[in-house]
Amino acid sequence: MSRSMFPAHAPLPDDPPNMVRAIERLNALGIGFERKTLYQLKIGEWNFYPGRGTIVHDGGLPAQDRGLLALLERLRLPVQNRAKPRHHP
Repeated sequence: MSRSMFPAHAPLPDDPPNMVRAIERLNALGIGFERKTLYQLKIGEWNFYPGRGTIVHDGGLPAQDRGLLALLERLRLPVQNRAKPRHHP
């Protein structure tokens, strides 16, 4: 993983409330993350944008669910277990 130029474990002075809450919650839960940009947190294979609540899996499209609680739910489940089941004839 590349290093971030932003401190990960402390909000910046001008951070919006959603970013502050996300950083504080992830820290409180002991979930490691990197801050890739002013707007993005990277947690393993997940990218989270607290401002809009957008959740994106590496190489994928944005998830339909949004927000910190939805992200925390996704972090509890392996990726393969979240895939929609295929119906076989």
